Amino acid sequence: MDIQEQLITAIKEIGAWSKENFGDQEGDGLKLGRIAPFLGIIEEVGELSRSSDYADLKDASGDMMIFLTDYLMRTGWPAEEIAKMYSTACRSLALPNLQNLVITLAELCHTELKRVQGIRGMDDLETYTSKQRGNVAYLVSWLHTNFSRWGSQDTPLTVLVEVWQRVRQRNWKVNKLNGMVAEKSEEAAAESRVLRQGSPRL
Repeated sequence: MDIQEQLITAIKEIGAWSKENFGDQEGDGLKLGRIAPFLGIIEEVGELSRSSDYADLKDASGDMMIFLTDYLMRTGWPAEEIAKMYSTACRSLALPNLQNLVITLAELCHTELKRVQGIRGMDDLETYTSKQRGNVAYLVSWLHTNFSRWGSQDTPLTVLVEVWQRVRQRNWKVNKLNGMVAEKSEEAAAESRVLRQGSPRL
């Protein structure tokens, strides 16, 4: 399969995996739906800002792309449309600084909040979708530019597909600590250490 076919397959798998593991993202008296992976996007921006090397940055970027995908799937986007938007967004930005990333996240927060409240024009589906698309595309472009700044040939597309191969092995219903089915495996032990250090992952 070429990268576009791999991407579409991964996107569909992410949507199914998230539903299987987390249902409607309901707990503690809340039913978050698409807002749960949106919170995950913000979490991974924090991980990106603390990245000490390229491996950390790549891992956080992959997790962020998975959260983005789950967010869009739960919004109702078809996998093919998500893949097309991701591919189009893989372009370099002039000013890919962290401040612009935070501003974009704030605009997406505004979009989601007003959509739920049904005000500021976000009750109109076309307006909401347009705002959502523009902000998500910027996030993907930001990640693409960040890879380029490290001199890497990686893109948000290839990193999503690569990191997903690891994340997809997790079953949070079986193991609520780190999602690993084989708890005695080396990777499971590493995940446990990460959790004890207070840096949760997908």
